[in-house]
Amino acid sequence: MAVRPPPAALAARFRIERPFTEGATGSLYYATDNATGKNGLLKVVYAAAQVTPSERARLVRELEKLSSLGHAGLASPSITGVDGDVPWLFRENIEGESLAARLGRGPLPQPDALAVAAQIAAALDELHRAGLLQRDLSPSHVILREGTSPPRVVLIDSGLAARIPAGALFEVTCKPSYVSP
Repeated sequence: MAVRPPPAALAARFRIERPFTEGATGSLYYATDNATGKNGLLKVVYAAAQVTPSERARLVRELEKLSSLGHAGLASPSITGVDGDVPWLFRENIEGESLAARLGRGPLPQPDALAVAAQIAAALDELHRAGLLQRDLSPSHVILREGTSPPRVVLIDSGLAARIPAGALFEVTCKPSYVSP
C-alpha cells in the first residue's frame, strides 16, 4: 500500500523515518519529534481536507482535548497541529497486536476476554467524561500490548473516523460495520 508523503512543513518539526500505513483518514509514519527527541507515529489526517471547515475545527478541538488525557487505555497524541487544512498528531507507537489479528487465531480465553472488555469500557468512559467519542471502535483499533497477561488494552485513533455519505439529510462519521443502530 502506497503512503502519501507528509506535508513539507512537518519536516521542520519531525524527522520521518519511514512510512507505516495508509488508512481511511490519513497516512501514518514512523517519526522522531525534533523538539523532544521522542520516537512515535505521526498521523496526517488528509481526510479532514475533504470536510466542512466546522467539521475540521471540531476534529482539531477533539484532538487537542484528547492530547490532554492521560489514561493508560488511550493512545493520546503528545502534540497536535494543523498544516493548512490538514490536521496532524504525534503519538507513541503502541507495540502489540490488534484485537482483530488476535481474534483471527481464535477466541480469547474467558478471563482474558472479560479483562479486555473491562479495559475497553474504562477507556471509553474516560473519553466520554471528557466529552469525546471514539467514533471508530473496531477490533483493528484495539491494541493488545505485548507481554502482558491478561492483555493490556490501548485504543488507537480515538476521534478519527472516515466520513460516510449518508444522503442529503445527514452525514455519518464511523466505520459502517461497527456503527450503533
